Amino acid sequence: HCLVQQSGAAVFGDASFMNGGYNQTAYGLVKVASLQVNDNGYFSASSGTTDINGAPNGGYSVYIPDGGFYHSSGTVDVRFTGTDASQVRNKDPFYNLEQTLGASSHRVNWRGDGSSPYQFTIANDLTIREGSFRPVNAAYSIVVSGNVKVESGGNYGYVAGDFEAAATFGSLYLDTGNAYLSTGTTTINNNDGSYKFRAEGNPTIVHNSGTVVLDASTNGGMYKNTGSNGKFLYNLIVKNTTTSQRAIQNVYGVSVANNLTVSGAGSDEASWDVGFLTIKLYK
Repeated sequence: HCLVQQSGAAVFGDASFMNGGYNQTAYGLVKVASLQVNDNGYFSASSGTTDINGAPNGGYSVYIPDGGFYHSSGTVDVRFTGTDASQVRNKDPFYNLEQTLGASSHRVNWRGDGSSPYQFTIANDLTIREGSFRPVNAAYSIVVSGNVKVESGGNYGYVAGDFEAAATFGSLYLDTGNAYLSTGTTTINNNDGSYKFRAEGNPTIVHNSGTVVLDASTNGGMYKNTGSNGKFLYNLIVKNTTTSQRAIQNVYGVSVANNLTVSGAGSDEASWDVGFLTIKLYK
């Protein structure tokens, strides 16, 4: 267990902004069983990988409700030892967060800090390789600036529950992994180089009667589902705030169970390709 107490500092990454020009950068592996940073303590992670790979301490693999965490543009890899659930709480952003648990039924319960909805922030990518990744409380929200990738054995959300607060992703890629979406609004505002929302390998998508917003203001494909299991979204909003890009483009294999809304400036012509059917919209 790595514990950084009040006024303590564990520095593995770039700390050039600290005392008197002090500068140290670690590119390798930092491995701890669990990590706790108390009020006024400070942890500067490796710009390589910080491996959380042991039994949780008091139920927490990472517990940083008040102390400082500097991600150094590195990766935190959670591989806790246990048979059920671990909690990860951090008031500061992670950069890359990865999760590989012992089974798809095991869980990491996340929580940020501040006031409700206790936003949990990842400044770059989230990769869920094995196990479920879900909020501690249904009302908590999450922001992932980069790509959310869910691999085989991984679940975004949890089969036995859902959450209602907002989620914002750069993109969402279900590489055979499953998604149990928010009952509130999930906004996807970028793309992973090909699509904003991409589902391959026949994953399960449970919409929980929530809303998915695809923001077309950035270039790239919109939505692609090549499987046959759980294609349905509940409410789908496609919006565009720039006149230089199409309002809808490159949408394949989507079924909307409730409402479809298209809004924004858009271009003079926008095409929506859905398998064998193409709908063209004109201003």
